[in-house]
Amino acid sequence: MPARLKWTDEYMKENYGDLRVKLESKYEKDFKPEGDRGMGQDSMRRFLDTYIEHDKYMVSQLPDPLSEEVTVPQPILCGSFRERILEANIWMSSGNTKSLLHRDADNAFNCLLNGTKDWILIDPVHQDLLPVAVESGSPYGGYTLINVNKVDLIEFPEFKEVPWYYANVSAGDCLFLPKGHWHQVRSYGAKNLAVSILFSRLNDFNPKGCPKEGVPPSELLSEVPMVWTYDGFEAQTMGNADPFELKDELEMKCKHAEGKLTLEMFEEDMISGLDVEEEAYKGTLKVDADEYEIPDENIEIMKQRAKAIMDLIDPDNIGYYDCSQLEDMTVDTLKKISDIKDPDPANTDQYEFLHLHPNLVRKTILSSLELSKESFMEKYHSHEGSMAGAQWIFETLDSDNDGRCTVAEVKGNMEKVLERFQDSLLADVTAHQAKKINQNSKDEL
Repeated sequence: MPARLKWTDEYMKENYGDLRVKLESKYEKDFKPEGDRGMGQDSMRRFLDTYIEHDKYMVSQLPDPLSEEVTVPQPILCGSFRERILEANIWMSSGNTKSLLHRDADNAFNCLLNGTKDWILIDPVHQDLLPVAVESGSPYGGYTLINVNKVDLIEFPEFKEVPWYYANVSAGDCLFLPKGHWHQVRSYGAKNLAVSILFSRLNDFNPKGCPKEGVPPSELLSEVPMVWTYDGFEAQTMGNADPFELKDELEMKCKHAEGKLTLEMFEEDMISGLDVEEEAYKGTLKVDADEYEIPDENIEIMKQRAKAIMDLIDPDNIGYYDCSQLEDMTVDTLKKISDIKDPDPANTDQYEFLHLHPNLVRKTILSSLELSKESFMEKYHSHEGSMAGAQWIFETLDSDNDGRCTVAEVKGNMEKVLERFQDSLLADVTAHQAKKINQNSKDEL
């Protein structure tokens, strides 16, 4: 793989420094680090200048220019596999990252270029023995309540019965992660760098184009058709649903809908996905799902998304979608439906403006009247906003650019600021579980 030798920090800064990447903390689901592009968003150059000293972990969709230096694992370069390569991601840190015990929806190869990684893997057939966290609308992904630094077998006694596999991966190795396998990963080394390539959950395989013996010839990722790509500047599509699987779901709906799909059907389907289903986890949950109430605004958002899907597939406003047209539905249309159905705001540079509630922003501004720019930025930053976001707010309010915001300036410009903070992000009714797990893990270190 050319990247293994080429991707020094200096080379990446010189050639890819302006590209935008996503950030996570080194402890999964802990917090969103800030970069020079805002909350959870950084330029490649800024990340490379700061990742050694700061709690930053690049977990990002691979920008297209880098795909020219990545080779694809040869076993997936023919037949159905080659036609169903979904996306590629890049993972980079200064080591000492730690994930929760979790699972991902799709098959993946994780190829390590620098450092080492320790993997623990658990077959999904043993899920009944795992204390799975409550999550709504998550049939394939998810995480457990296990403190990976110190497993509590008094609280979770069944966990000791779980069979597991261990793998140590070094630079130059690729690990195959089957769909739905529970796994926990730790990374080591002053520089830890990996690329993962995701491909569909397939139950059938067509060997068309596969050699009778051996494996297909090597190819660069840039030469292979991939469903979700990222140019390095616009919004990412990391984690978007598999459009081929989405088509299978629509075909199933059509079978039960007498050949017509309606707005009401999409609304019912999307709202039902909000429910926290305790039964789905066969009693392994250590919390009561009934204590979680789905906010009304979440239901309204799902109705809006259902309408957006109908507007897309029923442009003439007939009132239904004729299922006889489904066979000819293009991958591009399916991708648009996927984007509408389950968007990830962290994929965009607007994440900060979706993450922070407009009322909180309003209160922060009003409580900072007549304060200096530095004082306001510090106060906004204390509410988990980024310095880049604070800079934009203050410059928008400060009409005369004198470094202070007067009452008159705030009155005149407040709504202009709040327009960007959209109250349309789904409220996560179960997020405190992950925060509690991470806090317990830190307490044990």
